Amino acid sequence: MMEDVKKNRSSLSSERVFFSKNVTLAAKGIGAILMLNHHLFSCFPEYVDQYQVSSRLFSMDTVMRFSIFSKICVAIFVVLSAYGMTLSFDRSRGSGTQYVKRRLFRLEAGFWPVFFLATATFFLREDHLGVYLASGKGNGLLYYVIDGLGLASFLGTPTYNETWWYMSLAILMVFLVPVLVKLYDAAGICVLGLLVMAPYLGVAMTPSVMYLCSIAIGIWLARGNLLDRVQAITATGVGKGVFLVGMLAVLLALYRYRDPLAAAWLSDGAAALVIILILFVLVDEMKLPLPVLRWIGKHSMNVFLIHTLLLEYYFRDVVYRGKNWFLILLVLLVMSLTASVLVEMLKQAGAVLVNRIKRKPVQKEEK
Repeated sequence: MMEDVKKNRSSLSSERVFFSKNVTLAAKGIGAILMLNHHLFSCFPEYVDQYQVSSRLFSMDTVMRFSIFSKICVAIFVVLSAYGMTLSFDRSRGSGTQYVKRRLFRLEAGFWPVFFLATATFFLREDHLGVYLASGKGNGLLYYVIDGLGLASFLGTPTYNETWWYMSLAILMVFLVPVLVKLYDAAGICVLGLLVMAPYLGVAMTPSVMYLCSIAIGIWLARGNLLDRVQAITATGVGKGVFLVGMLAVLLALYRYRDPLAAAWLSDGAAALVIILILFVLVDEMKLPLPVLRWIGKHSMNVFLIHTLLLEYYFRDVVYRGKNWFLILLVLLVMSLTASVLVEMLKQAGAVLVNRIKRKPVQKEEK
């Protein structure tokens, strides 16, 4: 009986609608920009005052409020990750061990080059490596290894960059999503409902719990038929227009009522879903290329790993020198993307060097 169910699910999944990689990249691009906007202003209000940040078109209250709302960037990345992990796990045909190994290595391999480059530039920071060495050299080495594995937030140990807390959540998702997918297959959508309601059930609000709702949305988006319904609704030009206007209205309402609702774990996940659905219609249904957003999306992981170092430790005066909030955002975006391009060039050069070493024939010594 279970084999028949799996076969039916497999045949149905082949006929279902999924959004393209272009949608994923565009959504990551939006997430990266929102992430910078969030960290530049609402996370560092003291810098806003110190550098006399201003705005001409909007009041600074509006700028700060939008900066707070921009925290939905995390939910965007979580929904996309859970969606991709679910599809990847399905393609692995239920081989959880192989899936976890492959996904975990891919995640860590993307983190390690930036981690080593960042810590190698410790001399640019006033505290150098003091964040690790505050409790002694012995503990410092242990903290360095834990941070390099992306587990500092999970274990509560010091980290070189506060933004890297997300690595612990991403690693947890690698192990958690396959379990949740199997539970979803066994018990249905009620499993995801429990995730959404977890904070109401007395579960402590940790970063992991905060984004359980977003994880549930990502799994549901991959396994449900929401995209099929959206495609049916937007089959005509009028349908597309009505849908996009409706989604923008929902997004505006989520922006307006995020704070009064005091349920950011719900509203952020919902906002992320709305943005992804809008991009699905624009990119996949209306064939808008959005090349700039997609290019930023390709660099989103490096931007996430690097930007706080540039902003808080290395080039703060340069970033805030423009004073206007939009110019400040643009400067940090350009700096982060430039750093990301350089990182990718170094990674490619390293890969070429490794390949040459592997291909170099071993010369036998002449007797």
